Amino acid sequence: MPTFGQSSLTRLNGCHPKLVQLFQVVIVGYNCVVLVGARSIADEQMAIDSGRSHLTNPMDSKHVVGPARPQALAVDVAPLNDVLQVNWTDTVRFYHFAGYVKKTAESLNIAIRWGGAWKGTLNHEGDFMDLDHFELIGA
Repeated sequence: MPTFGQSSLTRLNGCHPKLVQLFQVVIVGYNCVVLVGARSIADEQMAIDSGRSHLTNPMDSKHVVGPARPQALAVDVAPLNDVLQVNWTDTVRFYHFAGYVKKTAESLNIAIRWGGAWKGTLNHEGDFMDLDHFELIGA
């Protein structure tokens, strides 16, 4: 049975309890790694500047924490392959993983949005594809 390593647990720990609950269930059935949980404003600005974020204002990020939001409302989690690595070119695996996460979230009554389907459906031309991004809706 897969389990999170210490780095993943630390990153997940800065997230909203619903995201923690969700991914503690997900890891039991699907091996994955938590890449980013909470971010500072400076970290989010670096993500924007490098093109890893589609936002223009770091305060719009659900990763950013501060006095008004003590826990991240978003988390970046990637599926691991058979040799326990993230293969960024294997988009099929990311889509499969997202389906698993979304189904698990539904079973837990946790409303989420996936960065591969910002508008609720796949393949919107011009959309920023953030295949490892999951965020709470309405939290």
